[in-house]
Amino acid sequence: MTSPWTGPVIFTLCLSVLAVLVSVTALGWQMVSWRRSGARLHVATKWGIAGVPPAARWFISVEARNTGRLATEINQVGFQMSKAEERRQIVDFEDVLGMPIQLPRTLAAGGTTSVMYAADRLLATLHNERLTGKGARPYVDTGAGRTLGRHKQDLREMVRKLIDQGTG
Repeated sequence: MTSPWTGPVIFTLCLSVLAVLVSVTALGWQMVSWRRSGARLHVATKWGIAGVPPAARWFISVEARNTGRLATEINQVGFQMSKAEERRQIVDFEDVLGMPIQLPRTLAAGGTTSVMYAADRLLATLHNERLTGKGARPYVDTGAGRTLGRHKQDLREMVRKLIDQGTG
C-alpha cells in the first residue's frame, strides 16, 4: 500500500496553511484599521482673554481636536463635575462675547473647535448650584459617545485666579 502523503499533497497542504495564515493576518489588519478609522477626539481646557481693556473678559474654553481619519459631529460641549457631585454638567448657551453657541458642529479630520465660557458666569453657576468644581473635566458629546478631557481640575479655583487677575 502506498502512502497518501506524496509530494503534490504535501505541497498543497503547505500552500493551504500559508493561505490561512495570510487570511488571518489580513482579517486582523482589517479589524485594527477599522478601529482606527473613525474620529479620535482629544479634549482640553484652555484660558484667555477676549476683547480689549477695559471691556475685556476672561474665559475658559473647552477645546476639541480630531486626530482621526473621519469627521464627526459635536452635539454638546461643557464641564462634567466629579463623582462626588453626581457627575453634574455645566453647559452654557452663549459664549464669552454673548453670541449663541451653535451646536451641532461638524469637526473635520485634523480639525479643532472650541467653546469659550465667560469666567464670571462660570463662577456664578458654580456658586448658585453649590458646586465645588473639584475634579471637573471638560467634555464633548458626539454621536459616538462622550469624550472627557484627561486632566481633572479645580474649576472654581481656576476661574477665581482668572477673575482676580483682571477685569473678570
